[in-house]
Amino acid sequence: MESRYPNIARQVLADIEAGVFKPGDRLPKRSELAKRFGVARATVDRAIRGLVENGVLESRRGSGTAVASDKIVYRLALLGAPSRATFHQQISNVCQIEPIAYQSIIKKSQRASLLDFDGIVWYCPDELQLTWAREFSGKLPQIILNRHLDDFNYVSTDHRGALHQITARRLAQAPNACPFFLLDDSTCESLVWKMRLEGFTDACREAGRYHEFLATPSDFEGKMSAIENRLVTIKNRPLVIVSGTRQNTGAVVAWARSKGLVWKKDLLYSDFDNDFTRDVLGVEVTSFIQDYPSMVITGIQKLLDMIKGVTEKTQILVSPTFIEGET
Repeated sequence: MESRYPNIARQVLADIEAGVFKPGDRLPKRSELAKRFGVARATVDRAIRGLVENGVLESRRGSGTAVASDKIVYRLALLGAPSRATFHQQISNVCQIEPIAYQSIIKKSQRASLLDFDGIVWYCPDELQLTWAREFSGKLPQIILNRHLDDFNYVSTDHRGALHQITARRLAQAPNACPFFLLDDSTCESLVWKMRLEGFTDACREAGRYHEFLATPSDFEGKMSAIENRLVTIKNRPLVIVSGTRQNTGAVVAWARSKGLVWKKDLLYSDFDNDFTRDVLGVEVTSFIQDYPSMVITGIQKLLDMIKGVTEKTQILVSPTFIEGET
């Protein structure tokens, strides 16, 4: 029964949000709560203790436990995010966020500690982390960031839609071009790459165009060599190259210069998350830019809505910002 205490804590929170218990009101006796929830007194004690530690309840000597007069602050686990600095100030008044590295919850016994939280935010998880998230289905409100899968709540960039959009646009601009999708060997197994690759592939199929995938190694010289070996054989036809990352862009720009190719005539190039200015690569690259801070903030707000019972399901796709560059 001990594992039920997070559910009890969430129900008490829901009662406070619904006005059943108002600021200053005393809670029923622990024995009454234990009977209501069908658990041992110790389980109720642990749930109440957690709410007191988070400032939701106040323990008053001689008069039991009461709802604190301050605003309720929810405790959330933010898994895998690199930093909370860019968004923490905007949400610190409504929730307490604890960043947790994926490496620290590899063991199932380590993941059990997540049940102490009111909800979980999974930042850019891949397949392994998604199997961990499924362990908490029905046990804890949770939301996935930057992945869109039907069996999860999510707030995500529309990776597939963005790559479909730019690929279809490029193919319309160059009807006789050879379309290529550039992969990066170091990251091409991730879920986000699969989404972007599907968007490119769908657009090519809809246009009835033969297309190819070209995997590039992680080092610059290796990328240049891979591009040269495959693309130099294309004669008298323009190239449409779409990269799922900006990691290939420097090599593509350098190769295009070495061949004297004219942008948007001989070669139409697009990538993802390229915020380099013209003075870095010499050109402004056509790209999509994701807004990670807004994605995190929106995800946390939607998770809070689920914790409070405002909504049961959240599945939001956000279009990244499109930059029309010179390439």
